[in-house]
Amino acid sequence: MRTRLLTSLAVACSFAAPALAQSPAIGLGACSKHWAEAVVSATGIDDPVAHPATDALGDTPNTFTVLEAGGCLVVTFGGSFTQDGTPFSDIGVDEFGGSDCYELALRPSNNATIAAIVQDGWVPVGGGFYTPANLVECGDQNWDIDFYAPGNAGGTLSFDALRLCNLVGLGGDVEIARAWANLVCPCVGPVATSESRPCGFGPLDPVLTSDAFTVLTTPKVYLDSQLPQVPGWIYWSAVPAQSFNVNGCTFWIDLFSLNILDQFLTDVNGDHVAQLPLLSPSLAGIQLSLLARVCSPDFQTQGPLAPLPDFFSNTLIVRIGCPPTAGL
Repeated sequence: MRTRLLTSLAVACSFAAPALAQSPAIGLGACSKHWAEAVVSATGIDDPVAHPATDALGDTPNTFTVLEAGGCLVVTFGGSFTQDGTPFSDIGVDEFGGSDCYELALRPSNNATIAAIVQDGWVPVGGGFYTPANLVECGDQNWDIDFYAPGNAGGTLSFDALRLCNLVGLGGDVEIARAWANLVCPCVGPVATSESRPCGFGPLDPVLTSDAFTVLTTPKVYLDSQLPQVPGWIYWSAVPAQSFNVNGCTFWIDLFSLNILDQFLTDVNGDHVAQLPLLSPSLAGIQLSLLARVCSPDFQTQGPLAPLPDFFSNTLIVRIGCPPTAGL
């Protein structure tokens, strides 16, 4: 077992989702219209006191925020949104001035959506957002995603944010009163959870923690160790049926599906933060084991793989899933 562990830890693989069953597709009947619920970012707001970015939230036709040239507003709707596969509108924008022009862009929440819209001529415009090439909208919009991405069945495209930008050269200020998405869909699958299982070797064990692995987020994994500026690794694998113990350290990892999530040098405090890519809703329900390892060749104390100068963290058993408030 020890030989297999050493061999497995020496294998470097790139991060990819394991080939496990995906969550079932959601019916459009469970999706509903939502007004913009949160401002993710706002730049170039003309008067943030009299007309803050939050004036674009909710059903507020008589309040508005003002974007100067170069300014952008990013809003979300409380969940991922999709299209209905018909000529009817899927998202909407009320522009208070009635005729000002702006760029409208959407952020796909999975790679399948990116592939589909790129095939239909959408282009990336930064920050993970895409828009139909050379498209500028003016005034109020009842915007049909299917018009710009035809041939996709209803509910097969998924987005998580809307961005409105007043591009330099388009004209004057842009007043955004409100925005909505007609098909905001609840998260499908179990709630995101995390459980820590200690190595148990001793006080020099690194400590691994993480944000909740919630879909449509980019969670961080945090390593805290007592070994500054040394090589480190964070591994992931499928969750094994049972643990195994090597010289006092308990491992809850599967050696046959072991992959490297991140390789790094710890900072001056012996710490490191790794950030994952956006978690697609299609991953909801998948469970992973996460384990960290640090190596200090000049450190005199021996770890569980003596004579190798390696120390191992607790194992995190994480489940990718929905926010705790998702009522499914």
